[in-house]
Amino acid sequence: MTAEGVETAAQFEFLKSVGCDYIQGYYFGKPQPAEDFAALLQKEFYDGSDAGADKKG
Repeated sequence: MTAEGVETAAQFEFLKSVGCDYIQGYYFGKPQPAEDFAALLQKEFYDGSDAGADKKG
């Protein structure tokens, strides 16, 4: 099961409790310009940083 548009911790917890496999939405991160996202990916690839990794689940 996939859910999108998750905006609150309560929604996230409920979806986890019913076995949702994939969850995305503002709760995890707001949309950002492509350049910012590319820079994040590059940083994680080159230095192994997990600065953008999900810490909520």
